[in-house]
Amino acid sequence: MKQVRLSAFAAALWAARCFAQAPVPINPTPSRIVGHPKSEQNGQLASYNPNLVEGRELWSPQGVALDTSVTPPILYVSDGNNNRVLAWKNATDFRTGLPADLVIGQQDLFHTDAQGPGIGLQTGLYGPSGLAVFKGDLYVADTNNNRILRYPQPFANAGNEFPDLYIGQPSLNSRSANYLGQVDRQGINLAGVGSSLAFDSAGNLWITDPGNRRVLRFKATDIAGTGGPLTADLEIGQPLGFTDVRPALKAPDLLTGNVFAAPLALGFDPSGRLFVCDSDGNQFNRVLVFPGPFTSNAPTAARIMGVFGPGQTPTQDQQSKTVMLLPSGLFFIPGASGKVGVLDAGYNRILLFDSYDKWPDQATSYSPQATGFVGQLTFNGSHPNGGLGFVPPATSSTLYLPAGAFFSGTELYVADSGNNRVIGLPFQGGNFSPANGLWGQDTFSMMQANLIEGREFYFANVTQSGTNADAGIALDTSGDTPHLYVSDPFNHRVLGFKDFRKLTPGSAADIVIGQADFNSGLCNATGDPNHPTQSSLCHPTGVLVDSNGNLYVADTGNGRVLRFPAPFAHKGSEQADLVLGQHNFTSTITDPTPSTMARPYGLAFAGNIGLLVSDVGHNRMLFFPFTANATFNPPADNGMAATKVFGQPDFTSSGSGNTDANMNGPHHIAADTDTRPYVTDSGNNRVLIFDSVLNNPTSGAHASLILPGLSNPQGIYVNAATGEVWITDTNSSSALVRKYPKFQTLQFTPASTGVVQAANSPLAVAQDQYGDVIVADSSNRVGFYFPGLQGINGVNFLPTRSLAPGVLASICASGSSCNGGAAYFGANTALNSDLPNPYPLPATLGDVQVLFNGQPAPLYYVSPTQINFVVPNLAPTSGTADVVVVQASTGRVYAAGPVAMNTVSPAIFAAFTGTQRQAAVINQDNSINTTTNAAARGSVITIYATGQGYLPNAPPDGSAPPSLVQTPSKPTVFLNACDVDDSACTQESGEHIMFSGLSPQFPGVWQINVKIPQNTGIGPQIIIAVIVNSVSSFDAATAGWSTTIAVK
Repeated sequence: MKQVRLSAFAAALWAARCFAQAPVPINPTPSRIVGHPKSEQNGQLASYNPNLVEGRELWSPQGVALDTSVTPPILYVSDGNNNRVLAWKNATDFRTGLPADLVIGQQDLFHTDAQGPGIGLQTGLYGPSGLAVFKGDLYVADTNNNRILRYPQPFANAGNEFPDLYIGQPSLNSRSANYLGQVDRQGINLAGVGSSLAFDSAGNLWITDPGNRRVLRFKATDIAGTGGPLTADLEIGQPLGFTDVRPALKAPDLLTGNVFAAPLALGFDPSGRLFVCDSDGNQFNRVLVFPGPFTSNAPTAARIMGVFGPGQTPTQDQQSKTVMLLPSGLFFIPGASGKVGVLDAGYNRILLFDSYDKWPDQATSYSPQATGFVGQLTFNGSHPNGGLGFVPPATSSTLYLPAGAFFSGTELYVADSGNNRVIGLPFQGGNFSPANGLWGQDTFSMMQANLIEGREFYFANVTQSGTNADAGIALDTSGDTPHLYVSDPFNHRVLGFKDFRKLTPGSAADIVIGQADFNSGLCNATGDPNHPTQSSLCHPTGVLVDSNGNLYVADTGNGRVLRFPAPFAHKGSEQADLVLGQHNFTSTITDPTPSTMARPYGLAFAGNIGLLVSDVGHNRMLFFPFTANATFNPPADNGMAATKVFGQPDFTSSGSGNTDANMNGPHHIAADTDTRPYVTDSGNNRVLIFDSVLNNPTSGAHASLILPGLSNPQGIYVNAATGEVWITDTNSSSALVRKYPKFQTLQFTPASTGVVQAANSPLAVAQDQYGDVIVADSSNRVGFYFPGLQGINGVNFLPTRSLAPGVLASICASGSSCNGGAAYFGANTALNSDLPNPYPLPATLGDVQVLFNGQPAPLYYVSPTQINFVVPNLAPTSGTADVVVVQASTGRVYAAGPVAMNTVSPAIFAAFTGTQRQAAVINQDNSINTTTNAAARGSVITIYATGQGYLPNAPPDGSAPPSLVQTPSKPTVFLNACDVDDSACTQESGEHIMFSGLSPQFPGVWQINVKIPQNTGIGPQIIIAVIVNSVSSFDAATAGWSTTIAVK
């Protein structure tokens, strides 16, 4: 088949389309992120949970179960706060850091959102708790969906893990507690507490129903079926029957054995006795033992553990071996050295009791006394991880809120929820040894929610009283390489990234400040909030860098500001040389004075005259003047007094107010080049702007300008070059960061002039030297907002058309369609044809690269306003692709954004103007087809196009094919609305598309050889179109033009 080279005419058409420039717009959504392991767009986050989530971490695990019907046994863990169950196929593989082999309740190992009817995946999980395995099937207490689900043999059904049985709901579409509107045999109320599951020897399923203060049994014959709902056949805890709920128990009920305060856990010992942990977390903390047989409702316990009988006056030793707080789990060790294990969660230990048949008579000892313990140094110990007054790092022998356990063989598996891990404790010689197995953390000393390795953040802490979210970001542009610092408050550290231009999802920090390593995350490194050091941090927030690269940190939890000399120049030995807000590096005095602070938060330099610090605890901002050459002079300045206070009438007042001279919880602050302070007055939903610092009185200054109408603003940044102001509208429903004009304009037009949007509540904002915006938000990530871009078919320039693999494409300013777009792709203009070796096409041209889903794309042409390239052959064929334009030598991002993708994107090379555009077509005699040089009917023409889509036998990207490469199928070619291969239209037989494949010379060019039917109309402008997968090479209805050739 004859092939003809692309003519100079067609090549010139594609060089560039250059027009007048427009202002550079910032992409309203982040183009890059750090803090999460994968790239993601707003609204498509896999997880809002803190720290690293990728499938080998845990956050508050509640239950553990083993499937011992297979060898090796399978380990299942209910990962409560990550709303999933993780499964490891080999429970005896004790290597740390192993990723789970299977996830249940989420779509993959990265997702953690609450699931369930009406809120997410119908068969997903929301706060799973108790687990049980029976005949290889996994039973899960789906706590906040008020149901029990059975997943049949999950590993045998990997990829199809759907429940086949449900209890507590009428269908998989319901999640209400007591769904009939009353207590009955079918509905349950897990009340956000959870449920414990266990099977008896007959195969009946028993569950705790804490919200209804009862235990239910479901018959084995019912469990053997599928579907639901199931009906309980026996109830314990409600003497008046299935429809009764007794009121909360009172002190006289402590020794009553047929009612519950809140049954939390249950289990059967080897003899079939039922043990039930019963706790309201207050005065009821006991374990009831029911010997069976269970033939009727409301049996009475034969023994009660954890209490003393009437008239007993126990010794301290007896109390420490008997009394529990929040018993939450049970296990049983069979055999001659049999034990009953109770997880005493509130006292952060496991108590070991002799087996039931060895207990002393109730008259001798109303409750049995423990004979051993795990998790503490002595029976009297009760604090998390054995600490005293604070929570120290975990060890292989300590516990923090143990929630569930499973004993198998000689190993006890414990869900150590407060330490966010599961540990395996070997049982040897009648005692437990330190843990030899660990899941959910990388080392035994690690204990933060999920994992911390230096590539994650913990900005938002969710508690029962609400969400507390803080963050701080700062750039160091004092050297050739711009550093990024991010305060990570709930990991009590600041992370430093050496070159922020090269950051991508999953990037790890290069240095850590405030901790000994990237795996530690406790207040003051030890967990002790009362003993700060010269290098430790406790809940740091604001960060700021001076012109010498020194880092200032608002060490909020320690009531001080620290300065760390140029951390990247002192890597590995980051120690503060200056302290403000405290008299020295080890004291913590929070009284309101000129030299002490309660909770310093925001930091800003007032030009070269001093440092501004907001004190959120005392509702004020302090000014500390520099003492030497626009900086401080340590150690002489350590503990120095502030000389001005804003927001208070004096240095010793701390109350909040809403006048123009008062503040309510000020967070981040900024200052412009005229030293005007800008304060996010968060509690008053406004920003205060004061006159230049030195123009204000010592105290009681009034704001010069107030920006109202914000919702709990926390972050603010004033650009020194432009004066523009960026403010995080933190509690706004759309998670916006608002842009305002410089002060001189703001006085007269106090309105926002632009926005960017965060994934969740924006907490802190900054800009780099190019004006790119950086935002930390409460989804625990930092987003980078660069100028947007538009990826467009570089031949027909139709903005409604997606790109496709192999298409010749252009990049230009967002929304410009390469017509009048802004110039921000660097300063160079370059053509591949100007290179000594123009082919294969270069991946770098004029110091510019185009990264297409991270892969460098072949380049034809680069300029400040437009880039022409070839989309990689393996690019996606649906959804979007991430496109980033970078400066190759530095990694600086010029622009970034998503582009829509399709399987094909056909376009014929043609002239750029007019409604009838001459197509790039070669006549059979190798001459260029023009209005005055027509192709004869019956002759073969060569059409030059692009956008044929993925080719399985394509050459490497940017290379011309070494031999003929045909498309898998031929396109449809129309001449004057007639399909050239439609014999009914052409009135002649035979194929008219002679060849369809890649150009032998020009990468990305599609060559189609077509025989013109004899009945084709003649004239200088005969419409020609190529259609693939129902997509046409032009759209006359919306574009207003069509491509034509001349026929004679």
